[in-house]
Amino acid sequence: MSKNKHILDKAVLPAPESNRYFQLLERHPYLCSLLFCLLLNPLYFGSENGIPTNAMMLETVALLIIGFYLLWRLVRYQPHRRIPAAAAGIGFTVLVLLGAGQYRKAVHPGLWLMLGGCAILAGILWLTRKQAQNQRRRISLFLIGSSFFLRLFYVCYTPITRRQHDVGRFGDENNHAGYITYLLEHHRLPDFDPRDHWQFYHPPLHHAISAVWLWLSENVFGIGSEVAQESLQTLTLFYATAVIITAYRILRHFRLEGSALYFPLAVIAFHPSFILFSGSINNDVLSVAFLLGAVLWTLKWYEKQTWEGILKIALYMGLGMMTKLSVALAAFPIGAVFLVVLVRQCKAKNWRIFGQYSAFLGICAPLGLWYPIRNLVRFGVPLNYVQEMPISAEQYLGNQSFSSRVLDFSPHQVAIVFEQFLQYDADYNEYNPLITLLKNAVFGEYINQYTVDGHPLAFSLGVVLFWTEVLLAAAAFAAMVWMFWRKHKTLGRLPGLFLVGFYGVLLFSFYQLAASAPFTCSMNYRYITPTCVIGAVFLGLAFQRLRQMEKPVCRWLYRIGYALCGGFAVFAALFYVKLGMIS
Repeated sequence: MSKNKHILDKAVLPAPESNRYFQLLERHPYLCSLLFCLLLNPLYFGSENGIPTNAMMLETVALLIIGFYLLWRLVRYQPHRRIPAAAAGIGFTVLVLLGAGQYRKAVHPGLWLMLGGCAILAGILWLTRKQAQNQRRRISLFLIGSSFFLRLFYVCYTPITRRQHDVGRFGDENNHAGYITYLLEHHRLPDFDPRDHWQFYHPPLHHAISAVWLWLSENVFGIGSEVAQESLQTLTLFYATAVIITAYRILRHFRLEGSALYFPLAVIAFHPSFILFSGSINNDVLSVAFLLGAVLWTLKWYEKQTWEGILKIALYMGLGMMTKLSVALAAFPIGAVFLVVLVRQCKAKNWRIFGQYSAFLGICAPLGLWYPIRNLVRFGVPLNYVQEMPISAEQYLGNQSFSSRVLDFSPHQVAIVFEQFLQYDADYNEYNPLITLLKNAVFGEYINQYTVDGHPLAFSLGVVLFWTEVLLAAAAFAAMVWMFWRKHKTLGRLPGLFLVGFYGVLLFSFYQLAASAPFTCSMNYRYITPTCVIGAVFLGLAFQRLRQMEKPVCRWLYRIGYALCGGFAVFAALFYVKLGMIS
């Protein structure tokens, strides 16, 4: 009893109380984030213009209830703090009401949503500051949560007509929006050759979910069609959050702790590609969420061959391929892991492994291949069909040899750190795959020098962000090369080889696409965003290794690495906040 009392006295917020909520978040992170996104949706509907008039009142009441609930729990365990708690309650109420007044007058109310959310997270971090046993949970929640509110702000200031890839407009006969519209209006799959309608060749899972969302919004909840369409970004916001959660679980699978966990996690959580994904209503982000889920469970299954693991790999792969067929690229590294395990199990005469493989094929193959096989049988569409752009496009690069594009590192290509397109009034089209990749990873295709024209702070932040990313990418690649043959003391060597193999497959596919489809838009980082997670894992492993070495150069190396990771996360956050203020 005295021991428990000592713990309660030491804690600002009682450890048993906070443990309950941390454990809930750890056990059901995807469900909790989905529910939170659904609860947020009526308060903004995917856009600052969609914020209803009563949202401020609801948010104010919710903040006051949460704040006073926490104070009440604190006083319950520590009655001697009643007077400070009462003073804190009065101060908190005044601050919330003052903030509500500023929120009502704000030009960018989404910015206040972000600041309010980060303030709550900071409060939780402070209230649990003496709970050493929850250190990892506290800091990880703050990083993931604050990056979530940054992405929420991005969604608020980004309409579905801006910075989208092949989305078009709802009601059109082409593009992703037209695909969703077709499913919404006809309640069936396209009964025509999908090659005649741009982007209709994609498997339908993302588009079907989006169509159901629109139908429920318009016909059940009575939301106007334009507002409902904007609110599709609530789905992609959740998908992007699921990506960060899965990345965190992959980092934790490698037993990363402390700074070796927090700094790589910060790189992933604040990476611009996932910020851009949160507002992009095509099928990219959902496919990445399923793809990383398959990677995570392959790592878990290799450690222990359970039925749960093999079934989840099958589901993630199958659903991922039902979202975007390029998820099938993961079949090569996952298949290699399956082969290694098969050889080991056969040597041990454990023939039950064939039952797991049969179940995998029985689930994954039908889920992932039914749509392309349907199109092959009905319309003669090749299984690996990808729609091609005409060589008359302004961004066509076919007049240059691929080798000259790869080997040309002329300084003029980085004179401007934003991606260059002739169609966006630039002097040339980006042609070098690596340089294009580095630019696109932090700014995407549609953020260029004209976006920040007249805003020197935003321009400067963009320049610093780009060069920080270049150094960080080089550090991550060096860490991967260094740790390639290292044997992890608890996991063995194969998990690292699996990630390196997956990285190699993604990079090979990227360069193969850049060669076979010589257009600037083909060199887009959104095709290989999992490389960010893989690089972060190896950075974490390298930090962990360097921290154990006593040489002064090792201490300097991991300090420089921490500075690069932290600086990248801070500059990315500042740039995209500033972008929202000038949009």
